[in-house]
Amino acid sequence: MKKVLTIAAVAVAMFFAGSTQAQKGNLSVNIGYAPQTFNTVTTILNSETKSSMDMTGFFAGVSYTSAVTSNLGLTVGLQARYNYGNEENALLKFNHSQFLVDVPVMLSFGLPLGNDIRLGIFAGPALSFAVKGETKIVGKISGNDDDEDWYEDGDDRQRFDISGAAGLSLQFRTIRLYGGYRMGFLDLNKINNIKTTTQGLFVGLGYVL
Repeated sequence: MKKVLTIAAVAVAMFFAGSTQAQKGNLSVNIGYAPQTFNTVTTILNSETKSSMDMTGFFAGVSYTSAVTSNLGLTVGLQARYNYGNEENALLKFNHSQFLVDVPVMLSFGLPLGNDIRLGIFAGPALSFAVKGETKIVGKISGNDDDEDWYEDGDDRQRFDISGAAGLSLQFRTIRLYGGYRMGFLDLNKINNIKTTTQGLFVGLGYVL
């Protein structure tokens, strides 16, 4: 538990990482693209089977940056994120969707390049809570469909995750472009011999109010 809290205190940067203007406090509105991959490892009799599921993702939210020093800022934010993806086999189609709330808290370091341009680097964690997740299963032949709730009572999926992120940002006056890589630290599957984690790239655009 102590290790998890340490990770959480270091990395909740993620999507609001564009907050590199640390001379004064500022509020930003952010939108972006954040595809996500679920990586699953199943262990049976010391033999591992690996699989993955890719989902397209988008996010929108707000963040607030307060100055620590002239170049170092601390950012706290709140964002909504939506993921969706499709899979199929010979008989069925699987349409996945997920809605999450992310709470970023991150440190960022910015360097002025002149003419109102700043280059920033960031690293930190993001706390995520899955509000909803489901799979719509459609029969190719019968056309019948069924819905599977990822988080209903008795299901094997975990709602809460902690992701670490690192990347770069570039700000010109009130416009900020940023991007990087994120990786989930927690196992999102409750079954003992199955481990599921997340990872993905992200790019975002922020406007400083």
